[in-house]
Amino acid sequence: MKSFHSFLLEENTFTDKSVKENQIFKEDQIYTYIQKLHRNQDDFTDGDISARIEKYKQYKVETVNIEDIDIKEFDLVDEYVEDYVEELKKKKTYPPIVLAHNYQIIDGTHRANALAELGYKKIVAFVGIKKENK
Repeated sequence: MKSFHSFLLEENTFTDKSVKENQIFKEDQIYTYIQKLHRNQDDFTDGDISARIEKYKQYKVETVNIEDIDIKEFDLVDEYVEDYVEELKKKKTYPPIVLAHNYQIIDGTHRANALAELGYKKIVAFVGIKKENK
């Protein structure tokens, strides 16, 4: 099982400090990012996360009000939230969460809950860019 700390030590990983507001990322970059982040690859393959990521061809970095996100949308593993809280207290940086264009969580429920628990009001996220209807 991968730890939050080991994720932050990996090369080519994103954190709230390494990405810039309005920066654009392609779907495959987000897909790889999420695969690296998950503690257990079954987390990635057992659910519909692939389909949720693939709904968007691009993602934009945004600072989002945490109250605009339904952070209780998915079941939580309390131990994971606690791990993130402890690491966030030490590191003061975190992997951005991934959201749909309407701020539904694609990936990052545990991180979002840990940030809320620590009193964060705004968080950095990759937000899916909705296709324009022509």
